[in-house]
Amino acid sequence: MAMGALATTVCAKHFGLGGSRSMDPSTVLVRAAFATTTVTNLFFDSTTDDRVGASSDGQAIIVTTTDPWAYTATDGTKIESTRAKISINVSSWNNGSSTWRAGTLIHELGHVFNMLLGAGGSDFVYDALPGGAPNAEAEATNARILRDCIQD
Repeated sequence: MAMGALATTVCAKHFGLGGSRSMDPSTVLVRAAFATTTVTNLFFDSTTDDRVGASSDGQAIIVTTTDPWAYTATDGTKIESTRAKISINVSSWNNGSSTWRAGTLIHELGHVFNMLLGAGGSDFVYDALPGGAPNAEAEATNARILRDCIQD
């Protein structure tokens, strides 16, 4: 379901803000799904954090950047990383519908595109407050974007 959504122009338009230099979101997701090591630029992991259904974070080499979509570090610099990880809460995943799972993958992939060097950015915004609590305004923005990709 996520792959089908990413193949549509209405969903794909939210990825690759860097234009022709950007990565294709479908390709990044497929490579991560079939990765056999954590050496790839995106890989999956699991989490037992009951506060989240999934999360994403940068891994490996962190570099400063001027890319406008990159997230801001605590010191105010814009940063990207050479690898990223999507961690799935297995309990949430197992209890979620296929629509929820697809939406979760696309949502987290949006964050990855803002973190991963060379991915090209996305319209998804960082949606946690300092300390990890949800940022309701940012989550609402991401939900509006996700409606272009997944319909309940």
